[in-house]
Amino acid sequence: MAKLLIVDDDARLRRLVRTYGELDSHFCEEAADGQTALDKLGHGSFDLIILDVMMPGLDGFDVLEQIRKVSNIPVIMLTARNEAGTAAAGCLGLPLLRRQPHRGHPY
Repeated sequence: MAKLLIVDDDARLRRLVRTYGELDSHFCEEAADGQTALDKLGHGSFDLIILDVMMPGLDGFDVLEQIRKVSNIPVIMLTARNEAGTAAAGCLGLPLLRRQPHRGHPY
């Protein structure tokens, strides 16, 4: 059982990812923004972070930059953007960048 941190400003998407994580017997915590995610990381340890790219305030790349200063925890980044997200992921050396379900479709 892994401990996951799910970071996304979309509550429905956080709930969806959490549901699948818990169905797989993982312990899941949520953060609605980048600063909250960094605060949670400062007070606990996680096995995996699932991180949205496009969020108000600190975006996913800003959060990842802060995480990498102190940890090599695995991160899966979610994005609704195809080209920009893929290009940025390549520049950052990210091994995995997943496209989010389209916000216009039901979860």
